[in-house]
Amino acid sequence: MALDAKSLGKRLRQARENRRLTQEQAAQSIGLPRTALVHIEAGNRSLSTIELSQLAKLYNRPVADFFAKEELQPPAEGDLLVVLHRLPPELESSPEVYGRVLKCLELCSLGVELEKALGVTNSVSLPAYEVDAPTQAYQANRQGERVAEEERRRLGLGHGPLADLADLIIAQGIWASGVRDLPDEMSGIFLRHFSIGMVILVNHRHVRSRMRFSYAHEYAHALLDRMTTSAIVSRRENAFDLIERRANAIAAAFLMPAGGVRWFLEEVLEKGGASRRYWVAYSEAGGEPAEAEERPTPG
Repeated sequence: MALDAKSLGKRLRQARENRRLTQEQAAQSIGLPRTALVHIEAGNRSLSTIELSQLAKLYNRPVADFFAKEELQPPAEGDLLVVLHRLPPELESSPEVYGRVLKCLELCSLGVELEKALGVTNSVSLPAYEVDAPTQAYQANRQGERVAEEERRRLGLGHGPLADLADLIIAQGIWASGVRDLPDEMSGIFLRHFSIGMVILVNHRHVRSRMRFSYAHEYAHALLDRMTTSAIVSRRENAFDLIERRANAIAAAFLMPAGGVRWFLEEVLEKGGASRRYWVAYSEAGGEPAEAEERPTPG
């Protein structure tokens, strides 16, 4: 679905703010006057294909993200290369990464065909959390903590520890898997395409605890960023992007909610609470209530 100039300009502005770049910095990076970028973001100036490509590379976003909100028609059968071409350009130059991701997407495509053959329908739909694109770090953190709390409530998870993250994600209708031989600086990939749905891939070379966090991080992108991008690669280089910070906040609060941490400290470890606890028991017969005092065991 083509966008008008104002909508395109708004998306470019949001992508720039996500990278925490000023208009002056972004314009200088691609050799434009700042006033030109101001007019582009306001929808008052058209931009060339080269300028759009340069901005997309600067913002670490696929060019397609700035045009289509949702694929309305399925691509040609087996056209998984369409998905891969929406990865950031630097990944397309890595044959090893390209091949690993393509293999995973081929398996997802086979899974879709198998589900069709078996008559399996996916009735799970992710919620639409209404949040604006963050423009400040504190907004990213606040949004992340709130969404994590709401998502735990929606899934009925309480504040206890989670079991297998991949199983939880798959139960929400998302393909999820670890991938070997990804670069160490790359923690995960989120992809969305009409032909296969949503896919989360994490670096299988990382330790289990980091993989769990990566699963939760990419799941955060599925919850909040699936309608504005078709591909996100999480790596060290973009760790301070605002949507990456928001995804980190969601992952942290989703895996270790504040209520669960407080409960574990106070009830299990008997730490962090009051030095003394007082108990009062009342009797239906009246009279003085029975009082008791508890002191946590030192240690």
